[in-house]
Amino acid sequence: MSLPIYHTNNSETVAALAVGDLHQLQSEYHIQLSNMNDGRVSSARWIYDSPVYSDVEAKLRRFLVDLGNANRILGIQVCAYKDGHVIIDTAAGVLGQDDRRPVQPDSLFPVFSMTKGVTAGMVHWLADKGCIH
Repeated sequence: MSLPIYHTNNSETVAALAVGDLHQLQSEYHIQLSNMNDGRVSSARWIYDSPVYSDVEAKLRRFLVDLGNANRILGIQVCAYKDGHVIIDTAAGVLGQDDRRPVQPDSLFPVFSMTKGVTAGMVHWLADKGCIH
């Protein structure tokens, strides 16, 4: 599958043709994916291939496979440190409903305004610990 190259002076025509081609490519890609999918998630193709740092991470990976089999999760990245050491660094699933590429440790997700709540929570936590006034 490849996109055709259009030669025209009308940029709106090029944009409309390109969008139509992208929709066609996306449909073909989803058909190919559905033909490959047997309905069950296997850890070998659903969990990103990376070292397991702890027993907790091994349990998390089994849990993520179960969630994938139950269609309860599309994709996730989890990284946790304890005492300055990585204990969990796992990526699993796909980037989204319309983007079936696998999640990798460096995958980016649009989080929009969700960081405001995390930041507010951290500020309150630091204030409770007396780190800020």
